[in-house]
Amino acid sequence: MPHALADHHQRARAVFLDVACEKQRRTYAFTYDLLIKTVVDESQPIATNKKRDHDADFRGLVDREIELLYARFELPFRRLEFGDEQVLADTIATVRTGLDLAASATPPA
Repeated sequence: MPHALADHHQRARAVFLDVACEKQRRTYAFTYDLLIKTVVDESQPIATNKKRDHDADFRGLVDREIELLYARFELPFRRLEFGDEQVLADTIATVRTGLDLAASATPPA
């Protein structure tokens, strides 16, 4: 019986998480004008001069899971890969344009 109960618990948890995730997607994800997803370049060493996780396997796993999450929720995003100067320039231009539009729409205090 314990296995059946554990299976039921896992299925219930999965349904709950699906519902919770869908609510989060509807509530928060589309409030952003631009989502940027950086891509882990495994050919680049992890800098050790910053306080962060230095586990390359973990970072690769997180990178793949975020990609799956964006796909699951059909979130439009801009992929930013190491060394892709054109995408970086386009992203900066997009952000600056958005900031300029927001500033011009904001009434003076």
